Amino acid sequence: MSPDDLKRNLVHAGLVLVAVELVRKLVVNRVKAFYDGVTFGEGLPFKDYEQDVLSRDKHVFEASLLYLRDHFEAISADDLDAIQALRKHRNRIAHDLPSMLPKMDRVESENIIAEARQSLFRLSNFWTYIEVGSDPEFASQDIDWEAVAGEDLTLLDEIIEQARRVRTGQDAAQPAQRPA
Repeated sequence: MSPDDLKRNLVHAGLVLVAVELVRKLVVNRVKAFYDGVTFGEGLPFKDYEQDVLSRDKHVFEASLLYLRDHFEAISADDLDAIQALRKHRNRIAHDLPSMLPKMDRVESENIIAEARQSLFRLSNFWTYIEVGSDPEFASQDIDWEAVAGEDLTLLDEIIEQARRVRTGQDAAQPAQRPA
C-alpha cells in the first residue's frame, strides 16, 4: 500500500468513526436528555427512562433506536436498518482496523454513510422540532419544519463531503465547494 493510500484509508476510517459518534448523539444522548430531570404526570404516554427506553433491549443504542421508531415514530424500520448498518460498519473498522487498512473500500464506507444520512436527517429534524418547535418565538414564524435540521446534521454533511474528497484524492484540507 502506498503512503498516500494508507493516509487516505486512515483519514477515511476516522471520518466513519466520527460519523457514528454523531449518530450516537442523535440516538442515545438525545433520548437520555429528554428524560433527564423530568417527572411526567399521570395520563402522559411517558413513564421513565428505564421503563420507556431501556426495557426495549439490553443494549442502550438498540433500545434507543427502538424507542425512537416505536414510541415517537421519529424513524422507520428502514431508517433503523440504515443506522444499524452504519454502526456495524464502524465496529468492523474500529475492531479490525489493521487488517482492513490495506483493503478498505472507501466507496462502500461512503455509501453506507450516505444511506444512513436520510435517516439521520429525520432524527435531527425531530430533535430540532422537539427543542425549538414549541417555543412561541419560533411557532409564530413561517418555518418549514419538514426541512429543518440541527448542527449535528450539518457536521455529518461535512464529514460525508470530506470522505468523498479523501476517496477521490482531493486535498481534504481545502474547503469544500458548496453547491449554489
